[in-house]
Amino acid sequence: MHTLLNFRKIILLLFVISAGWLTGCEPNNSVGPEDEPPFVIGEITEIEEGENNDRYWIKVVAESWADYIEFNANFVWFGVTDNTGVFKQAENRNLTKLTADDLGVGQKVKGWSAGNVIRDLYPRGRAAYIVVVEE
Repeated sequence: MHTLLNFRKIILLLFVISAGWLTGCEPNNSVGPEDEPPFVIGEITEIEEGENNDRYWIKVVAESWADYIEFNANFVWFGVTDNTGVFKQAENRNLTKLTADDLGVGQKVKGWSAGNVIRDLYPRGRAAYIVVVEE
């Protein structure tokens, strides 16, 4: 039974790869939900050790918010978990995978939220993706 399921998965994977190759599609090297801008673009100004599922909490002071964001604060705290995608984006827009340990104060980042962000005195939420931007 398991062999049959594995065989079907392999056939499906080969079909998807060959369909992309035949149509001339190139891999998508973007991060974050399609057609959705990052929640925030800004600079990491503080990093604190996390608790429970959060490895770190990073404070991002915003240069800009997504158009749909209406905040009174100029920053957001993002919880960075083992499920957060952390990348570095070069000038040519290519991405390199990083870990949460590679994040540092002073880095310019783009951040996507993994759900609701609590909008109170200290706006906070979990990060789905953090992309360190090379300038």
